[in-house]
Amino acid sequence: MKANFKVPIIDPKKTGEKLKKYRLEAEVSVKDLQIVFGFTNPNSIYRWETGMAVPSTGHLLILAKSFGVTIDQLLSVKWVDPTQVKRYDGLGLKDEKKGIKGENEKESADEEES
Repeated sequence: MKANFKVPIIDPKKTGEKLKKYRLEAEVSVKDLQIVFGFTNPNSIYRWETGMAVPSTGHLLILAKSFGVTIDQLLSVKWVDPTQVKRYDGLGLKDEKKGIKGENEKESADEEES
């Protein structure tokens, strides 16, 4: 492997900050997004905006198109040496020190509590 080879990791906190910025600029409320996505509560949206989770690809597409930006503009990505990453988790390469859960795993738990 080349010494300068890097892999992308989604930065959930910075991505959440961007999502909130674009939502506010578009004058869209959290309640509006809850209705669009058919969520029974707004918890997933708050988790996205605080960096506790990252929206799925489908949700990112809807958000990007609704806000008039690209998915790349919504995501904040950092590039790291692959030896610093332990495994792929579906959101990107996961830094095991952060322990970020995927949104679907957490959303399922929320639905069970309701």
